[in-house]
Amino acid sequence: MEESDIVHLEDLAAVRVVTSRSARRTLLVAGLAGPVAGLAVLAIVYLLYGHERLDVGYIVAGVFALLAIPQFAHWFRHYRSIMRQLDALELRVKNGERIYGSQVEFHSYR
Repeated sequence: MEESDIVHLEDLAAVRVVTSRSARRTLLVAGLAGPVAGLAVLAIVYLLYGHERLDVGYIVAGVFALLAIPQFAHWFRHYRSIMRQLDALELRVKNGERIYGSQVEFHSYR
């Protein structure tokens, strides 16, 4: 193992910034993709069939919006797990433990 492979607090801070940015983007997309897709389906139904079949469009739009909930929950739990692992790693580094970057692994929630 090389000295340059040792994890420092500055490294963890940089990883935390990148992970937070990625989490915000992912959660935004996961939360909005379903409702936006539902509105698109609603617009297509309206354009193809007019207001007579709009009730079907509302149902399909609702289903798409509801599908966003488990996606958002999955990614929220994923990033919460990663942040908790970063917290644990930071605590170990603060306590003086020598940790090599090549030995660090992150996993999603279990």
